[in-house]
Amino acid sequence: MNTKPSYEELAKRVTELESNRRVLVDREKQLYALLQSMQTAVIVHDPDTKIISCNQASQELFELTEEQMLGRESIDPIWRFSREDGSSMPLVDYPVNQVLNKREILKSYIAGINQ
Repeated sequence: MNTKPSYEELAKRVTELESNRRVLVDREKQLYALLQSMQTAVIVHDPDTKIISCNQASQELFELTEEQMLGRESIDPIWRFSREDGSSMPLVDYPVNQVLNKREILKSYIAGINQ
């Protein structure tokens, strides 16, 4: 038999949820500040490879603004990655695809980007 929760139980649950939301917002702000303070370029992608966060170092590295980066997928046709020697990079070698295929963090990876 299902009984409806009381007003007090619902109010308590809403209070808990709001408290949890505030903690998450605070943690998100802390992580964003940490990301921005890093001297290493960091780009965070969602599972569909859309950029959901990028730090100042990555913007400086690629000479792009945050607005130019956020929401773009790694395979967006506007991006053309190139190798260190300037030759065109095949899609399979794009940095995010390397991470997805190897399931490892990229270290010492050199690439360029053309728009």
